[in-house]
Amino acid sequence: MLGLLGFYDELDHRTGRPNGSMRDAVQPVSEPDEAELVAYLDAGHVLIDVMEAGRDVITGSSHRHSSGCSSLVTDGTWLWRRDFPHYVETHHVSVGWASAVPWRSTATTLVPEPRAVTRKTPFDAATLAQERNRPHGSWGRPRKPRKT
Repeated sequence: MLGLLGFYDELDHRTGRPNGSMRDAVQPVSEPDEAELVAYLDAGHVLIDVMEAGRDVITGSSHRHSSGCSSLVTDGTWLWRRDFPHYVETHHVSVGWASAVPWRSTATTLVPEPRAVTRKTPFDAATLAQERNRPHGSWGRPRKPRKT
């Protein structure tokens, strides 16, 4: 189950994004470990690469993640947009690990029921029976009959 980080209302044309409004998450000063956090977010693995250009939704200026800004990045536990480190670094947006929204609920996860597994022996017997009933010879182009 992936947690969502940095999906704010201002980054999409729809309201009700998982993390609410970005303007509410802006802080006047940075967290003590902000530089390490930005480096960690920058080092994530691109899951979905989107070819687009975007601007900072607060200032309107371009930034280092403007190219492909809405690409999705993950570390295997969390999912965030490629431009999320910019907002943490520039506007000191709180990451909010504890308040991050899970991507999907475990209540909707379907668990398959156990089923009987056939053994290899019956399969081999059925395969051998089919091979016995198959005509011999090449299945390629038919050959001309031999002259006798």
